[in-house]
Order: sequence, then C-alpha cells, then structure tokens
Amino acid sequence: MEGAVRSLGVTVLARLDTADAVITTIVSTPGATDESISAAALRLPWVRDVDRVVIGRSRAAAERALPRPDPRQALALRHGRSIVLCGRGEDGKPQVFLVHALPSGSWLYVGVSPDWLWTNAGDFTTNASFLLLDGQGTVLNAAGRLPAALPAAEPALFRRISARRIGSNDARFEALPDGTLYRSWEVFLAGRFDSPSWQLVVLAPRPSLMAGGGESYLTLVAVALLTLLLIVWLSITTIRRQLLPLQLLTRATARLAQRKFDAFDGMNWRDEFGDLARAFRDMAGKLGVQFAALEMLSSVDRLLLDAPQLERILDQILPQMASLLQCDLASVILFDPDSDDHARAYDFVVAEAGQRPIRRISTDVACLKAIRAPTMAPSASRAAQVAFPDRIFGDHCAAGTIRLHPLKYADQYAGLLCVAYFARTGESPLVIEPGIRTADLADRLSVILENVRHSETLYQQANFDALTGLQNRHLIAERVRDMIAAAAAAGGSGALLYIDLDHFKPVNDTAGHLAGDELLRVVGQRLLRDAGEGLQVARLAGDEFAVLMPTLNAPEEARSLAERLIASLELAVPVQGREHFVSASIGIALFPNDGATLEELLKVGDIAMYHAKAAGRGRAEFFKIEMRSALEERLKIESDLHRALLRNEFTLHYQPIVADTVPRKIGVEALVRWPGASSRWNSPGVFVPIAEENGIIVELGKWILRTACAQFAAWRSAGVAPDYVSVNVSVRQLRERDFLDALVLALDQSGIRGEDLQIEITESVLAEGLELRQTLRAISERGVRIALDDFGTGYSSLSYLRNYPIDTVKIDRSFVRGLPQEAAACRLAQSIVAMCAALGKNVLAEGVETEMQRQCLRELGCRTYQGYLFGRPMEPDDVPGFLNRLRDGDRNEIGERSAQVGTITARPESTAA
Repeated sequence: MEGAVRSLGVTVLARLDTADAVITTIVSTPGATDESISAAALRLPWVRDVDRVVIGRSRAAAERALPRPDPRQALALRHGRSIVLCGRGEDGKPQVFLVHALPSGSWLYVGVSPDWLWTNAGDFTTNASFLLLDGQGTVLNAAGRLPAALPAAEPALFRRISARRIGSNDARFEALPDGTLYRSWEVFLAGRFDSPSWQLVVLAPRPSLMAGGGESYLTLVAVALLTLLLIVWLSITTIRRQLLPLQLLTRATARLAQRKFDAFDGMNWRDEFGDLARAFRDMAGKLGVQFAALEMLSSVDRLLLDAPQLERILDQILPQMASLLQCDLASVILFDPDSDDHARAYDFVVAEAGQRPIRRISTDVACLKAIRAPTMAPSASRAAQVAFPDRIFGDHCAAGTIRLHPLKYADQYAGLLCVAYFARTGESPLVIEPGIRTADLADRLSVILENVRHSETLYQQANFDALTGLQNRHLIAERVRDMIAAAAAAGGSGALLYIDLDHFKPVNDTAGHLAGDELLRVVGQRLLRDAGEGLQVARLAGDEFAVLMPTLNAPEEARSLAERLIASLELAVPVQGREHFVSASIGIALFPNDGATLEELLKVGDIAMYHAKAAGRGRAEFFKIEMRSALEERLKIESDLHRALLRNEFTLHYQPIVADTVPRKIGVEALVRWPGASSRWNSPGVFVPIAEENGIIVELGKWILRTACAQFAAWRSAGVAPDYVSVNVSVRQLRERDFLDALVLALDQSGIRGEDLQIEITESVLAEGLELRQTLRAISERGVRIALDDFGTGYSSLSYLRNYPIDTVKIDRSFVRGLPQEAAACRLAQSIVAMCAALGKNVLAEGVETEMQRQCLRELGCRTYQGYLFGRPMEPDDVPGFLNRLRDGDRNEIGERSAQVGTITARPESTAA
C-alpha cells in the first residue's frame, strides 16, 4: 500500500509539472496575446476550460466563481510563477486550476481534466481505492470501490489526515471501524506551485487470514516456523557443501589475476564445481599462451625502440617463439636484397639450447623463393616435396613436419619463417597446436622486418650523404665529439681536414649538374681510398668535405695526409667522355686545442682553408690564431658596411677621363668612398671586394648607379657637365635578375640618356657564360656603353672581345707603369691597341701619371687617358670648375693653332675656321 500511494502521488505531481511546463511555454511565446494564449491552451487535450481574470475588476454576476489566490500566491504570480488552486467546475464538481499571469497582467485559469490527472489510478494496486484530498480536506478525485464504513468515518478520517504536518509521512497503517486499512501520502505543492499540499489516501480491506480466529492463526504461525527451520537447515547444509570449493575457486581466480596460470590444477570434483574448475583451467592455459605471445611481442617492440638491429631482435624472439609454439626448431631465412642466389639463416634449436651461427645459404635459394605453401609434411611423395630440409636443417627433420610462412617487406617476398617439429623414433610426425597461429607470428615478423629496414633506411638517410655514400655532417659531429673526448682523456690530439674543391663551379656551368654530381662521387671515393683505415671521411655540403684523424703523433702527419689528398684530387676525372680537372684547398684544425665541437673545428678549418685559397689554391694551411683575428676584423668590417649603407655614409668622387681629340671629349668615372671607415679599411680596394663576397655590393651598386646618374643630371642642369659618367658594375650585380630594371629606373628617374652612361665590367664577367652575355647585350641595346676594365689581368681572350658588346678596352695600370722605359710593356701596350683597332674598339689607358707615358701611348695609337696627370678623384662640386679650366685651355690652344696656320698659309677657309 505504501509503494502504491507513493507511486500514484509521484505520478500526479509529475503530470501537474508537465501541464505547467506546457502552459508556461505557451504563455512565454514571443508576440503571444491573451486571446492567442487562451486559444492555444484550450486546444490541449487535458484542458477542460480556460478563464481569464482581470486584476482589479469586480466579478460580473454571470461569471462563475473561481478560487482566488491568497496574498502569498498573488505575489508569486506577479513574479512570473504559477500556482495551483482548487475549486468547482461548471458542473459543480471539484476542479483543479493551473493559474498563470498573462502578458497583459490578467490571470489565466486553466482547468485541468480530472480524468487525465487521475488516469490509470487503479493500476497501482488491486483491491484498493484511492482518495485525493485538497488542503481543506475536500475530495478532489476518487478511484476504486470505497469501503462501506467510509461515510461514517469520513469526517474523523479527513480531520486526522488534514492535521498531519508536512513531512510527517510515516509507515504506520491505520484502520477504519470495519477493519479497512488506510495509508496517506502528502503531495507537496508548496515548493513548486506555492499552494497547500494535497493528501493522497489508499484504502484496502484487512487480509482475511489476519482477520480470522485464533485457531487458524496459530496453524499459520506453526507452518511458517516449520518452513523457516527447514530453510535454515537446507541452507546450512548447502553452504557447508559448497563453501570450500567456492573458496578454492576464489583463491585460484585471484592467483590467475597474478598471471599464475596453473592455479586451477588439482581441482577434479565430480560436480558442477569440477566442470567450472576444468573450464577455468582451459581458459587459464589459453591465457598463458596469449600472455606469453603478448610478452614476446612487447619485448620485440621494446627492442625496436631501444636498438633496432635485426640480429639482436631475432636472438631475443627465436627462443621465445620456440617455447611458445612448442617446436623443436625456429628459423628465419632472409633473402639477400642485393643477390638473387644468396640468403641468410637465423636458427634456434631447442635440443642444442641456443642459436646457431648465422649461415649464408647459396644453394636451393630459388626453391626457397618458390615456396608459398604454409605447411609441408614429408610423406609419400618425396619428389613433390623440396629436398632442402635435409641439407639446411639436417636429417633429423626429414620425417618431421615443417611449417613455412612467407615474410613480406614492401609487398615483396623477403624470406621465410620455418617452424620444425622433429619426428622421434617410433613416432609419427605430429603438428602441435600451440594455441597461437604461426601465421600471426609470421605477419608480426614481417612488420618487424619492415620496421627494421625502415629504421635502417632512416638511419642511412639521416647519417650518410645520398650522393657519395660518405658520412654526413650529423654523423661526423657525433664522431668528432667521441674523438675529442678520447683525445682529452689520453692527453693526445687529432686533426680535422676541411676540404673545399677549387674551380668546381665551372664544371657545373659547362658540363651540367649531373656531371658535377658524378665528379663529387669520384672525389668522395678518392678521399675514402686515400685516407686509409681508421680515418673518417664525410661530405659536409656542396663541394666541401672533411677528413677526421682521431690521433696524431705530430702535426706534420696531418699536413702529409693533406698533401697526399691534394695530389690525388688533382688527377683528371673522366665524366661523360670528358676529363675534368679540379684541385682542393685544405684547412687543418687540431683538436682539442683549436676547438671542442665540430662547429668550432669547421669554423677554424674554414678560416684556414680560405687562407689556403688566398695563397694560391691547391694547398693546405694550418689554422693560426692570427687568422681568427683577421676573420673577426673582417666580420666587423662586414657589419660596418651594412650599417654604413643604412646610414648613407658612402660618397662618390669622380676622376676625369680625357680624350686627346679635337674637340676634347671628357668623361668622369664614379669612385665610391667611405669617409667613416678606419684608415685601414677606407680604401675601395679593401672594402669593395668584401662587399662583393658578402653581397652588400648589390645594394651598394644600386645606390652608386642612382647617385651617379642623378649627379650627371644636376651638372647638366647647371650647364657644366662631362660628356658621360662611367660606373663600375661587379659580376655579383649582373647576376641579379633585377639589375637591368634597376639600371633603367636610374636612367628614367634622373632623366639622362643611355648614351650619357658607361658601365665598366671586369674580365671575370666575360667568363660567366651565356646568361650574362644576354644581360650585356640588353644593356647595350639601351644605348649604354660598356667598358672592359683592367684588361690583360684576367681571362683575356680575343673571343670575348668579338662576342660581347664591348665599346672600350681599358689597359690596366700595371702595363702603363713601365712605359716608356720597359720594352716589354711598350710591346704589350702596342699589341692591345692594335688588336682593339682591328676589332673597332676604343682604347683607354689607366694610371697615366707622366707626360712621357702620355706621349708614348699617343705614339702607340692610344688617344684616351685616365690618371693623376689629368686629375685626381674629386668631389662633385669640384668637377664643373675642372671642366671649365680644361675646356678654356683647349679653346685657347685651338685659337693659337688656328692663328698660326692662318698666318703661314693665308687661306681664307682657315681664317674662317
């Protein structure tokens, strides 16, 4: 009865909550009006009627009486909460109303259908009836057949129930005068609806047995006691018979959790517990096999992570595999990837209690590769079976059974897993079922094989150069660290030879990168061959190599090795039908004195190598501390160059270029100066080569070009300008893709013509190949003249002068310095002038400092000069004055000559001229 009254009470309360949630949703719909809310509520199937009450308006006589909320409930409505009121419907029957506040301020009364609220009340218990009372004791609903004594007891019953305090539900049953039992339960509404609680009452007749006389009651008690004693006796007997097996099974199960798989041995009861114990024993055996397999595979995984060497992994897993499969021999045969006729065998023989040495197999490899069947059992048809077990595993397995499973790597047949069961004397071959599939182990071995080879490939890629096969920078760094530690511990020393090939770039440019790669491979082979055993050879990058000598008795050993390597590399290298020649410059760093890491040794070795190149290439130099000081000073000048370019610290001076013609043609060469540099570095012959090597010359050259063009435009605007301005351009600038655009931009921004500009290039530009030739032709097509500077000091070639758009050839000052005293200098200058005249090129002599040099050059046919005889480099503001003085002198000289000629000849045309 208690469960029934509680269940029904909870159901009634849940339906009230559901109804309230639906009405709340309708009322809170955005844009809803009182009429639309009323209409929507009236359409609900469990709503009997809907009324609206306007607050503050007196009730009309025709309106039905609706229950009014008390002040506390009215306050709850104003705060947007809902309440439950009990009243009478239009038919006068008790009615339950859900009251909500409408958006207009009115109150919405929704009459809930009693049938819906009370539906299925009779399903909660049998032979019982229910009453639902409101807070005033009024019956709201009733279900079932009410007891006949209820009307007489109703007032007292209702008063007693109504007098219960909230929360006073207890488990006591009370009875009416006719013996009917009743139980009440409070439907608590105050917390949810701010309304008085209802009381739900269940009534049921007293059971007939309990209501009977004393004799039947005593009989019932006696039977119950006897039944209870019988149950206790049977329980004790059953427990005593089953407790011990259960305890043993429990302990064995706990031991199984500790991986003791023999815990169920000896449990041989002939009952259900024995069957259970045998089932557990079988399960434990299978679990033991599975755990052994998992442990084996786990150990393999650990080996792969720790040291993925195939031999070490097979040494670990073959004994475990033999134990797991309960076989006599476990073997792995791997085919040699580099040879179709060889294989390697890794064996473990249980009878020999250990691994056999790794064997090379050169016979029957083709038969092994042809095997695909998972099992071969020698029997009647010996010819049908491959005879290799006799030769590979021995006669003791000829009559046994061998399981063969292919091993795959990268979808290729890589080997075999062989599991052999030898036949004993008088025994037939027997294949033992180990509880785990051999094919699964073969698949796992295939994965291991692939992982190992993948790890080997990754190791090879990470530590060896793909082109030459030599160690790379990463691996040699580890070797250097170990060697330095060993040398420091022994108090000895070693050496690192930093090798850089000379003239390797022309091979790439002329023969292509494939030829360059082949040359690098040959160089690597020669270094590896000539270095000898015990020395480490590595390719660092590009055409840079390193050789490590772990120990030295004397530094001269390193020099001797370096000279031997240089001599070997100077030999011709045949590539693609052509012989190429390279040399090597080597910097030698000694450890641990010169450095304690690879980076430090390479740094000082690089410094020594560059000194070897500066000394003439094809030689070796030891690192000296003075070299580091020079490098640090060089790095400082590079940093200062960057800073000077950003701060616009550079200036241009202009040196005259004078043509000995009438009228005289005068140009100026723009020469960069760095006033802010120290006296050691302010010479252009010092800082310009450094700017070319580190790339600063690109931006500096653009600045020079723009500034020179703008200055020429300023002179022209002032009415005093030279005939042209000449600007030096380096190979590094011409290699830039945007050089031509920068030149055109400088011309356009300054407003000068291409004919007003001349660029000067060195002979090294001519050796750069087709790409720069096309750039020079594009420059010439713009009207810009091109002068070849320092002719005769570099790659002088007549073909260069013929194939390149050269307008002027400048004779280097080293040839002019010996004029006219040195006959060889005179002959060389005469040859250059004659050659240029034959090719239609202008000739300009640099470094003319004396009148005798000028007169000699004039007699040889050279008419354009540059040197201190005519003017030193001067600032831009001094150029107009110089030009005026030079041109005034020319005009005076021309006037004097004309007067003299007119006096002697007295020709009218000369006087007119």
